Amino acid sequence: MGKPSRDKGKRGERQAAKAIGEHWGHEVRRTRQSDGAYDPDLAGITGVWIEVKSLKRIALHRHYEQAKGDAGGGDIPIVVHKEDRGPWLVTCSVEDLKELAETLWGQHERPVVNSVIVRAEFDDDGTDSNVPYVKFNGIEIPYVEKLG
Repeated sequence: MGKPSRDKGKRGERQAAKAIGEHWGHEVRRTRQSDGAYDPDLAGITGVWIEVKSLKRIALHRHYEQAKGDAGGGDIPIVVHKEDRGPWLVTCSVEDLKELAETLWGQHERPVVNSVIVRAEFDDDGTDSNVPYVKFNGIEIPYVEKLG
């Protein structure tokens, strides 16, 4: 592989790492790259093997099979890819999607509910009822579980 191709690959990996950080809230980093190394292109999400492809045209199934083989059955293989001037996309198998979502959610800091308010509302018969609401980032959401 020539230097321009390697440089394009490195740029793509840095861009994909930035996109994952911005959109998933996970800090990932490029790993060491050497011929024959069995390391994902990006690391930082335990249990997920991230293969990055930034190409003019994507041979997606071939790249997914590469990630799946390299992951060795222990990690969830995904391919982060984009075509020239296109958006970053993530591909994984349907079978792995639920586990990927659970893995990402389990490793991400959960939002903190910053206040609970009770607002008086009136039923159709004119009697008032207290309805608990959760206020999160300024948005009031009816609280569906019992409080206290």
